[in-house]
Amino acid sequence: MRSITSLQGQFIQADSNGGNAQGFFWLKRPEKQKLGKLKIDYKKPTPVLLVTKEDSLIFFDKELNQVTYLSIKDSPLEILLHDEKIDSNWVQEAKSRHGFWRITLKKPEASETLTLTFEEATQALKQWQVKDAKGITTTITLYNVAKNIEISDSVFVFTRPKKGAYNPLLDD
Repeated sequence: MRSITSLQGQFIQADSNGGNAQGFFWLKRPEKQKLGKLKIDYKKPTPVLLVTKEDSLIFFDKELNQVTYLSIKDSPLEILLHDEKIDSNWVQEAKSRHGFWRITLKKPEASETLTLTFEEATQALKQWQVKDAKGITTTITLYNVAKNIEISDSVFVFTRPKKGAYNPLLDD
């Protein structure tokens, strides 16, 4: 992951319940900040936008015009966005097969796992999988990916929608 400073591309998402979606993503690895930045914008008919802001993951339901803030620390995506080396205690499995290597990571206090798949020849990140506490696996397969390009911080700015989005328990 250290060789990746940024990624931009498209994705196809599938989960073990038979659901699927697709869209665009932007990933910027950490520079001076502790955590990197991530934006996932789903195409119709999935009305969802995910954006990180500092240590929060913003989940925006476009259809309901509703914003939910989640802690990145409660998400396996923290591993993907963190600036530190991957702790060897987090490694559950690492294997190479058919030109790809996969590493499954789990923080000791977490119930979810994150599996990263890289192409051996190019070291390109091709896929990540999240297995949640309920055993549901969500697979994000990346394509049309541009690596180590300049991505403006403005891409990751989330502007609160005008109506129906304020939750005094979660916001300011």
